[in-house]
Amino acid sequence: VNNTSQIQLRNGGFWYFMSLNSPSHLRGKTLPLLLLDEVDAVETDTEEGNPIMIAEQRATTFGEDARVFICSTPTGKYGAINTQYENSDKRKYHVPCPECGHKHELIWENIKFEWLKQDGKSLPDPDSAYIQCPVCEHHFTEGERARAVKQGEWVQTNPESNVAGFHISRLYSPMSSIKSVVADFKDAFQTFSLSTFYNTVLGIPFDDLNEELESSKLDELKTDI
Repeated sequence: VNNTSQIQLRNGGFWYFMSLNSPSHLRGKTLPLLLLDEVDAVETDTEEGNPIMIAEQRATTFGEDARVFICSTPTGKYGAINTQYENSDKRKYHVPCPECGHKHELIWENIKFEWLKQDGKSLPDPDSAYIQCPVCEHHFTEGERARAVKQGEWVQTNPESNVAGFHISRLYSPMSSIKSVVADFKDAFQTFSLSTFYNTVLGIPFDDLNEELESSKLDELKTDI
């Protein structure tokens, strides 16, 4: 029977659609494949327990044949997806520089652009944006970026973990451009919404300077008076 909660497949199997915000829906289901999406929007501290952990338990019957995919746009560093990623082998996608061959991750720190004065304010100039190789400082063209992404590879940065974790951002997207990314940064900069830019464009947590310090860091800052 096909409805809003389930779809029967031609091979006799089923797709079940459930909300992680209702952990009770997960109990009583034994599943070899789970796809958990936008987990940072889920309340993980509930009376019934962590719904992500409850979902993972639904697949244990199938042992090594079970597959659990956890995906999300990140929010803060203590969010569900960043916690999962930090416990994984933390794979980054490295691309080769077309000039020197150095393989590296495409990160915001290597996006260069000029600042222009507009109505008395300094704002990013998207038309001047480009990717710069961190070694030889070569300026990538859009064509070179696309070819570099095609030639790239995933690199484990925490190989001790047996959980596969992947991070990717819009800097790699063939459907976008570096100029459009900087244009979005300009909009976020103007509207004081940098968290949206970091979360949705760069795919990384954003914790501003007003974040409460961890107790361990406070202890490090203590001085004798």
